[in-house]
Amino acid sequence: MKCIEKLVNEIYISCKIPFQLIINEVGEFSTPKFDLVQDCIEKHFCYDNTVCSIRIDVAHSVTIDLLQFCIEEKLKDVYLSRNSIISLLLTGKEVEDGVIKASWPVITREFNLINIYVDNYNEELLSYIKQGYLESDIEILFYKGSILMIGSFEDVLEHAQSIKDTIESIVSGKCYISYCEVDNYFNLKKYYEDTYYKIELAIKYNIIESIFDANRLILEGIIDSVSDKMKQDIYDKFKNGISKLDNEMIRTMEVFFKCGLNISEAAKELYIHRNTLIYRLDKIQKYTNYDIRDFNEAVLLKIIFFIWKEKNEKNT
Repeated sequence: MKCIEKLVNEIYISCKIPFQLIINEVGEFSTPKFDLVQDCIEKHFCYDNTVCSIRIDVAHSVTIDLLQFCIEEKLKDVYLSRNSIISLLLTGKEVEDGVIKASWPVITREFNLINIYVDNYNEELLSYIKQGYLESDIEILFYKGSILMIGSFEDVLEHAQSIKDTIESIVSGKCYISYCEVDNYFNLKKYYEDTYYKIELAIKYNIIESIFDANRLILEGIIDSVSDKMKQDIYDKFKNGISKLDNEMIRTMEVFFKCGLNISEAAKELYIHRNTLIYRLDKIQKYTNYDIRDFNEAVLLKIIFFIWKEKNEKNT
């Protein structure tokens, strides 16, 4: 941490008082001759949400407040706000490694990114979410139409579910949450773009699931890469059959896909009897010629169905 070492040495040159600066999760930085101090006092203070401490010889204790002031003034040249760091990283700009370690050491190791889309967003919602993380090391901001949460979560899926429940209790409308683990802060832009794309896919294909990690929606991504001509050919071939399915049947199909083709789980989520679900699946097979109780046929119909939804929405 050369920038902190430089800061400490500059202050020592000015005052000639040996001291040690400790910055939580960053390190300990000592001036020349501090190792000769035998009896010292320590003062703790907080700078930009980071706990710091000063150690100084008892003989110079009256200067500790002034020393703290000088350190805080110098730290302004070293520290960046977390919001500024995120903005720089998301636009692909480089941030000095030492500045990252000094300003936000949590993201120098693996951390999490949660990307939240709400179609009825308002500023009150952002403030409400922030209230739940005031005592944490999580940074929350609004960025290009989404709420981003960046930091280290013990159970990121549990947090995502809790946030979804909070959002649904405040506003109506669709909410999608995509999350991932970021292996290094300089890859933040790439991971953000991946979560953003997953949310775009969820909106485009009206995905019934609300929360998904980086390994989900792969099939939807493959479908999205299919050429428009091929999509149109598939749509023209199957539109008549799928168009015969009413909203109830379409929801049945979506829930059945979501439940991994498990009849018991799907019937439970649809609040219908198992036999009623089987009747509906038979009806879907009659109109589409695909039995979605069979894995291979279910995959094919899911591809056809997503293409039908995309084209149908464009046509209407």
